[in-house]
Amino acid sequence: MKFTHYDLGNLSRGTTIEVTLQGNAANVQLLDSSNFRNYK
Repeated sequence: MKFTHYDLGNLSRGTTIEVTLQGNAANVQLLDSSNFRNYK
């Protein structure tokens, strides 16, 4: 499975993440570390 992964570190509750896409459509998921391990 091909994907791009960015580790955002520890973020405070309520932090806003902005994702800007260019060109092609994409699926974006925001996961904590345990859910990311399950996803892989």
